[in-house]
Parts: sequence; C-alpha cells; structure tokens
Amino acid sequence: MQRIWGRKRLKRVFKSRASQLILLTTYAALCCLPACEKDGDTPLIGTVGTYRLTESLRDVGSGGAQFEPVQSSRTITLNADSTFTSSFDLCRFYVEQDSMIFGRYTAAGRLETGDCPYRPDYETAEGALIVRYLCYEGCADKFLRVR
Repeated sequence: MQRIWGRKRLKRVFKSRASQLILLTTYAALCCLPACEKDGDTPLIGTVGTYRLTESLRDVGSGGAQFEPVQSSRTITLNADSTFTSSFDLCRFYVEQDSMIFGRYTAAGRLETGDCPYRPDYETAEGALIVRYLCYEGCADKFLRVR
C-alpha cells in the first residue's frame, strides 16, 4: 500500500499560511471549550426574584393530589449570580421551623445546598416557582413571585 502522506508532503502542507491559520484556529477553539460555561450553570432569564409559598401538594398514594392553598411565610430568593436563599430548610421541608438556608441553583433545574443529601428540582412557569422534593409519593410546593 502506498503512503499518501509522506514527511515531505506533510512539511509542505504545514508550511502554507492557510494550513497554519486553520491549525491555529482549531487549537484556539479546542483550548477555549473547557472555559465555556456549562448550560446547567447559568441562571434562567426571568427567574431572578423573591417567591412566597402559596400552594402545597402532598400525595398520600392515590396519585390524584392537586396543589392546595396554604398560609405560609416561607420564601425563596433566586439571585442573579445563581445563588439562592430560603427561609426554610429545603432538605427537611416537612419541618415547620424557620431557618436561613443558602445554596446554588442551576438552569438544569436543581437547588443545591451543602448539607442536603439530595437536590430538590425546580421549574418556573408564569411567575411561579415550583419546587419538587424527594418523596415516596408526590410532594411539591408552589411559590409565587412577590418581587
């Protein structure tokens, strides 16, 4: 089998300005890729703000649970730098105890706190923030934007 790319041919190809420019551009693009932000690390447009708990969903196994109105002072504030604060413990959402919790949120729909073994999911729709917790049965809270 005949060699198509000999040493002399390779030297000629890489001496041309066009080849050098292509190699340099490819190298620069590959070097910059790891520095780009991941899609899940940037906040979603329109999510920044403070939300107050207005409805809660707790399914007891029937599969037909719906959000029910609640009176609560619980809030979550999503900041522009992908951090959040909440006035309750997201990991122990079932405990009625006020506490200030700090963490990060991602566009992939995760609320991350340092001491919680799981990460609640969230989604936004029409000015509402819906937080879904890890439960055997369905459980979620709906927060409406107040600021």
